[in-house]
Amino acid sequence: MTKDFDYRILVNVSSNASLTITTVLSAPRKCTPGEVLSACESIELAHEPADFPRQWLDFAAFILKDFFVLAHRSGLYNRQLPLWTAIGRITNIKVVRPQTGLFTVVDAPYADLSFYDSRGNRLIWTTLLDPLTDANLLKDKPLKTFITDAIHRAEKIQRKENNLKGMFIALPGPLSAPVLDVVARLTKTADPIGRYESLLPSLQIPLNLLSTTAKDDASISLTLAHPPMRQLT
Repeated sequence: MTKDFDYRILVNVSSNASLTITTVLSAPRKCTPGEVLSACESIELAHEPADFPRQWLDFAAFILKDFFVLAHRSGLYNRQLPLWTAIGRITNIKVVRPQTGLFTVVDAPYADLSFYDSRGNRLIWTTLLDPLTDANLLKDKPLKTFITDAIHRAEKIQRKENNLKGMFIALPGPLSAPVLDVVARLTKTADPIGRYESLLPSLQIPLNLLSTTAKDDASISLTLAHPPMRQLT
């Protein structure tokens, strides 16, 4: 069951921007890392309502800005081009907090963020496990179950809409080798090229795994945990 809290993020571009994501997408090979960073810095995120949880905003900002820049700088965008270009077309994000339980309904310890373009197409689907969730849920077995369940939920969306270009799963870190190995197997990481495409066979879209760290001010920092990064061409 899903309860819609009507949390939204509107993605705008600063009116003073001299370089935008649209410019980068039109000629990514001609843009320097500094120019891509400048274009991402022109993105402004307006959230509704005012008490929007900080960790959700950090998660969205990481994908729209940090991951976009990282993918360009490392060359990952060549391997995940449909997802990378989709990021540049996002205009709004909807956040829902699912609910669980049969007799006593409670909020699930995670939130789902759906990224939409100007035509209302859901291009990216993501899920964020609460950084300060129950320690029992952070053991290897529950985390591996969370990953496979998230993929099943993405499959349902793709069967219905057929618009997804990629998905992200964010888990509290540090992530253990067994958890990383699950994603590696699911995305056929043994292939030296496929490990960077990180394609899920059932969806034919990339899955990127993020590791989160909670901060004292209720914000979070995020890093890309899979695929394992090195400089690509």
